[in-house]
This record gives sequence, C-alpha cells and structure tokens, in this order.
Amino acid sequence: MLTAGERSVREVGEESGFSGGNYFSKVFKRHMGMTPVEFREYVRREGYSKMQI
Repeated sequence: MLTAGERSVREVGEESGFSGGNYFSKVFKRHMGMTPVEFREYVRREGYSKMQI
C-alpha cells in the first residue's frame, strides 16, 4: 500500500489497523529498519528486487 498509489502514511497506517500514522511509522521502522517514507522512496528508486528483508 505504501508504494501503490499516493496514500499518505497516516492512511496506510489506519487501513492496516493502526490508530494513526505515528504509531504505524514507529512499528514499521522497528521491523524494517527504515521509515515508511524511506521505504517508499527506496522501492521507487531501487525496486523490490534489491530489497534485503
């Protein structure tokens, strides 16, 4: 949802069941090692194929 369309981080967080964008961002960064915005920019620049998860 972060890379498809132009939803805000808040919208993605709420649609994913989080109470808002701030908490979603905190949990996302803890698990992914980057913020949702950094992830969005990385995937748009590099693509999923280079993603090391």
